[in-house]
Amino acid sequence: MALRLSKIWTLGKALYHMTMRLREYTDQTITPQGWAEIINLKIPQAQAVLNLKNSEEYKEPIVITPSEYTAGGKWDSEVTYVPATKQLTVTNTGFANYFSVDFINFITTNPVGARVFMFPDFSATGIFEAYVKKVISANTVELSEGIPDDILTVQPGLMVIPGNSSTVNLALLSIYKNIREIVLIESNVYGECVSKPKTEFLNITKPPLGSYHSHWLKRIIWCRDGELLKFGKGTLTEFGTLTAWINRIPYECDINYPDEYLDARDEDMNIIFDMCLLTGLETLKIPIPENLKSTEAEINKLIQANEAQKAKLLTGKE
Repeated sequence: MALRLSKIWTLGKALYHMTMRLREYTDQTITPQGWAEIINLKIPQAQAVLNLKNSEEYKEPIVITPSEYTAGGKWDSEVTYVPATKQLTVTNTGFANYFSVDFINFITTNPVGARVFMFPDFSATGIFEAYVKKVISANTVELSEGIPDDILTVQPGLMVIPGNSSTVNLALLSIYKNIREIVLIESNVYGECVSKPKTEFLNITKPPLGSYHSHWLKRIIWCRDGELLKFGKGTLTEFGTLTAWINRIPYECDINYPDEYLDARDEDMNIIFDMCLLTGLETLKIPIPENLKSTEAEINKLIQANEAQKAKLLTGKE
């Protein structure tokens, strides 16, 4: 986790500052926990108001490691699918006898996001496609929506989990809830990875591997699909070390760590404290004092302004 932006204001100092400011207007009090919650609410709001959502100061690199898929397995009596729960189960015998040798179980292989192709029978011309949405256990996964209830009533059939794409489950990263936007992903071997919309990504990476357009056989491509980052590397043998550059929202402060610095620039703290004070007075149902109404008006202008107007308001220049 990156260092927080403030060099002066710890949570403890901010709590004392807000307590003293509130005393100027009322004998009522707000608990330290209450102030911490208000601060955690107002710092991200200030980030957007001050046009910092794409600021270099909130940009952070994280190293990511894709989990690669192996080829899948053959449909057999050791494989079952329950349409009501969308759960696909493979017995240990099924993995041992009908799946790729390195496809041991769903936990070890971690196929979340993998595409699953289903054939109702070998003579059928239609192919039904889903993807692995969730790993339930070593033997069971939940598939995505859209699989007809009667698709697998005719056996034999075939299930394939392609080996030419990989995923990173963002939800497993500690920084996940702070990711606002993924700006760039780069490989230390191949340079910038190419971002693609989901539909185009799936069309490029669909098996067999030869369906790749030749332009993408030597490039790393990726797309974001909810919690998943999906990658394709064509005929490349490795990804190298992948670094994702993200724009993030500020880290929250924790009442249990009063010496931790706030995640905001020191030069922005005045407006943040003003926003906190106004919210504190509103929480206590105290009318906004006359000497704060102009501050309230200026903050409301910033919130409602477009980017050009914000620049004028913040610099005082036309």
